[in-house]
Amino acid sequence: MDLKKFSKLSHHGADFDNVSASLLKQKVETQLLTSLYQQTKIALLASLMCAIFIFIGLWNVTTPFGLYAWALLFLIISALRLILSEIYLKNKTSQTHYVTWHYLFVLGAFLAALSWAIVGTILFPTTPAEQMLVLLIFAGVTAGAVPILSPSIIAVLVFVVTMLVPTIINLFLLVHTVPLLFDMAATVYLIYLIVVSFKTHGIIRKSFMLRFENEGLLQKLTGAKEELEIINFKLEDAATHDPLTQLANRSLFNKTFEISLKRAQAQNKKLALFYIDLDNFKNVNDCYGHDVGDEVLVIIVNRLKSYLKNNTISRLGGDELTIIIEDTKFDEIKKMAKEVCNIIAAPIINDRFRVTIHASMGISVFPHDGKDMEILLKAADKNMYYIKERGGNNFYISAEVTGCR
Repeated sequence: MDLKKFSKLSHHGADFDNVSASLLKQKVETQLLTSLYQQTKIALLASLMCAIFIFIGLWNVTTPFGLYAWALLFLIISALRLILSEIYLKNKTSQTHYVTWHYLFVLGAFLAALSWAIVGTILFPTTPAEQMLVLLIFAGVTAGAVPILSPSIIAVLVFVVTMLVPTIINLFLLVHTVPLLFDMAATVYLIYLIVVSFKTHGIIRKSFMLRFENEGLLQKLTGAKEELEIINFKLEDAATHDPLTQLANRSLFNKTFEISLKRAQAQNKKLALFYIDLDNFKNVNDCYGHDVGDEVLVIIVNRLKSYLKNNTISRLGGDELTIIIEDTKFDEIKKMAKEVCNIIAAPIINDRFRVTIHASMGISVFPHDGKDMEILLKAADKNMYYIKERGGNNFYISAEVTGCR
């Protein structure tokens, strides 16, 4: 192959790989985002339970107005996040705008974390028991949020940092009330959550990547299987059919005739074999060329197909055709043979040529002329030559000679 052509093909292959990789990445990112929105209801339900505990626990240790205001803010943010998730999941076209919807989800996570941060700063209690309650609930909220938000590292970082960092700062300022050691533990817990979120995100992303890669491989294998089946069909068709006329070739004729003969034997019915030779077909090739000869042959075959319908027509080679007629009678055989002669003899006229072809046709009948394929084929061939030596344009069956006119 020419080096430039090879280089060009290589670039095309690289472009195709890049497109495939880009589509795979887009599918993975979309699936990650979809999983986030699908878990929103569960996350909001868990957050609501924690918020109720906070509300009850701080009822006697903080101002009612501040607590009510926080509860209202929490409910508004939760409702907006729920509506957003429903819109995304019900509107399939929204999944094509991944970046926009991802930013909207991150914004929702930030607002949710901000509502919790208010509890850890503005509404943070002064007594150790209530402080311990708030910190334990915060630990539970963040521990539950990390696996749910892990499909988006940005969402995890925004939520965890927004929620815990203000609380850690507030703990540090309240060092006389809450032990400094507990503040340090909260800081370590924050770092731990961030590390875990990165690892969890990597596992989730890899699982989606493997899933879509496997689906892609399965599609390719399915496509390859279908292509192989098509190729095998074409090869089988080429091995059993004449490429010009699409008739059964000699190989398929032998198989078909054997099957038809066995069926006739089993059912005790007659079977006729027409052996046709086109009398002056060579003259067409000599006068007009083989292209015209091929065209004329195809026209004759198509005429026969239209007339014979379900009966098997075969091309044994050159200008030799056979027809298998099952479940028939002598009168029907003669009538059909005469009609076949007339169909072949009908003039073929167009702007380039005017041709009239005649046929010599020998007919053998099971079981009168033989009981196996070889004998019947020889009998039909012998009868064909018998009529050809007497001028052709006729058919010969048993000891009778019947003209086609």
